[in-house]
Amino acid sequence: MANRFSLAFRVYSIVGALTVLLCVFCYLSVEDQLESKRLYDHTFTANQISDYFIEASRYGALERGFTGVGFSLQVGKMEELVDDIRGHRAKMDESFFKGLKLVQNLVESDPGNLDLKTSLDKLLERRKLLERAREQFDSYARDGSDGMSSDRWIKIATALILAQRDIRMKIFSPVNAREKAVLANTMVKQSIWMASEYAGRIRAQVGATLAKGIAMDTNRIDEVNRNYFVVQSNLKTVRDWAEDFEGGLEVKLAVERMNTVFGREFEKIRSKVFEEIKTGNYTITPKEWVGASTEGINSILSVAEAASVEPAYLVKNSRNEAQKRANIFIGLVSLALLICFATIIYFKYKVMVPLNDYISKLSQVTAQVEESSRGVATSSESLASTASEQAASIEETAASLEEFSSMVKNNVSQVEKTSELANAMKDSASKGEINVREVVASMKEIKAGNDDIQHLVRVIADIGEKTKMIDN
Repeated sequence: MANRFSLAFRVYSIVGALTVLLCVFCYLSVEDQLESKRLYDHTFTANQISDYFIEASRYGALERGFTGVGFSLQVGKMEELVDDIRGHRAKMDESFFKGLKLVQNLVESDPGNLDLKTSLDKLLERRKLLERAREQFDSYARDGSDGMSSDRWIKIATALILAQRDIRMKIFSPVNAREKAVLANTMVKQSIWMASEYAGRIRAQVGATLAKGIAMDTNRIDEVNRNYFVVQSNLKTVRDWAEDFEGGLEVKLAVERMNTVFGREFEKIRSKVFEEIKTGNYTITPKEWVGASTEGINSILSVAEAASVEPAYLVKNSRNEAQKRANIFIGLVSLALLICFATIIYFKYKVMVPLNDYISKLSQVTAQVEESSRGVATSSESLASTASEQAASIEETAASLEEFSSMVKNNVSQVEKTSELANAMKDSASKGEINVREVVASMKEIKAGNDDIQHLVRVIADIGEKTKMIDN
C-alpha cells in the first residue's frame, strides 16, 4: 500500500510540477504579449493625441495670426476677419478636446506618471488663459473695449501650442513606440509641427505689422529671420526623411506639394514682403499675406496628415498581432491544463487501477511466499533439531556400542574364567559326589540312629505318661 501511494504520489507530483512550469511559462508569455499589446495601445493612443494636437495647433496658429491682426485693426474693419477667427476657433477646439480627452484617459490609467500629469495641468492652465484672451478679443471686436496688444495675444496663443507640444513629447518615447517606423514617423511629425509653428509665428508677426502699415523694427526683423531659419531647418529634416521613406505614395505626393506651395510659391511672396517690412511700403494686403502663408503652412501640415496613415496602420496591425499571440498562448495554457488533467485521469484508470490490482495480487503471492518461507524455515529448524538429536543418539549409540563391546570383552573374559571355574567345579563336583555319597551313607546311619532315639523317646514319654497317671 505504501509503495502504491509512493508511486502515485511521485507520478502526480511530476505531472503537477510540469503543469505548474507550463502554466508559469505560458503566463509569462501571455503577460509579455499583453504588455506588448498595452504598449501598442499606448502608442496608438499617443499617435492619435499627436495628430489631434497637431491639428489643434494648426488651427490655433491660424487663430493666433488672424486674432493678432484683429487686435491691430480698428473696430468696424474686422467683420470678415472675425468670421474666419471663429471658424478657426471651432476647428481648433474640436481637435483640442479630442486630444485632451485621450490625455486625461492616459493620466487616469497611469496615475504614477506625474510628469505627464504636470504637463496636463499646465495645458489646462494655459487653456484658461486663452479663453480669457478670447473673451477680451470678442469684447474688443464688438465695441473696442478690453483690448490687448498683438504681442501679448501671440504669447498666450503660443503658450497653449507649446503646452500641446510638451504633451506630445511626453507621451512618445522609444520605450513606448516600439516600432521604429512609428517612432521615426513621430519624430518627423515633430519636425513638421516645428516648421508649421514657426511659420505661423512669422505669419502672425508680419500680419500684425502689415495691418498697422508701418515698418518693422530691426529686433523684430531679426526675430522673424530666426523663426524662418527654424522653419527651413525642420523642413530639411522632413525632406530627408521623405527620400528614405518606403511607405505609401501619399507621403511623397504631400512632400512634393509642400515643396511647390511653400518652397516656391510662398517663398516668392515671403522674400518680397521681407524686403518691404524694412521700409513699410507694402504691395500686399494683410489678408493676402495671411492667405498665402496659411496655404503654405497647410501644405506643410498635409505631410503630417499623409504620414499619420502609416503609423496608425502599423500600430493597429502590431496590436492585433499581439492580441492574436496572447489568444494563442491562452489557448495553449487551456490545452496544456486539459492535457495534464487527461493525463492524470488516464494514469489513474489505465495505469494505477491495473497496477493496483497487479500489486494486490503480487502482495497476496508475496504473503503466500512469506508464509511458505516461514514454514520452510520452521521445517528447517525442526529438521536441524532432529538431526542434532539423531546425531546425539548416534553418539550415544556409539558410546553404548563401545560400552557393549567392552562388556562383551569382559563377558568373554568372565566366560573363560567361568569355564575354568566350571572345570574346577566339575572336578570338585566329582570329588563332592564321592563325599556326598559318603555323607548319604553317614546320614542313613544317623537316621537309623535317630529312629532308634525317637523310639526310645516315645517309650520314655509313654513311661512318663503312665507314671503321671499313676501319680494322679
